[in-house]
Amino acid sequence: MNEKVSPPKTLPRYLKRYFWEVDFAQVQLPEREFYVIERLLEHGDDKAIGWLRETFTDETLGSVVRRSRAISAPKAIFWSELLGIPRTEIRMLTVPTLLSKGAFSNWQYLDPQVLQELNAADPEQQKP
Repeated sequence: MNEKVSPPKTLPRYLKRYFWEVDFAQVQLPEREFYVIERLLEHGDDKAIGWLRETFTDETLGSVVRRSRAISAPKAIFWSELLGIPRTEIRMLTVPTLLSKGAFSNWQYLDPQVLQELNAADPEQQKP
């Protein structure tokens, strides 16, 4: 368990490029903590990830990995391994997207038990 001091209210300037669709000056901690962590876990480079790991506890990062639907399945798998989170606890890997095929589908990453249950519930809509 790693202890951290309270995160700063504003983000370091070098993180601005990860928040392209919002007014960066308005992205404040702790109000937007989930959003900031989620965005950096998905898109951050080594420096951004280093800042995350220095600023937030593994428990806080793990909570975001468990609940996020914006972190892609491959990244969720990576972070689950790094943080020691069972895949069955990660929403992105246990709750299917509405799309069963295509670029935005997570079906190929679903936990096998979840996929088996979905197929059993609706045999006419067998998923890969």
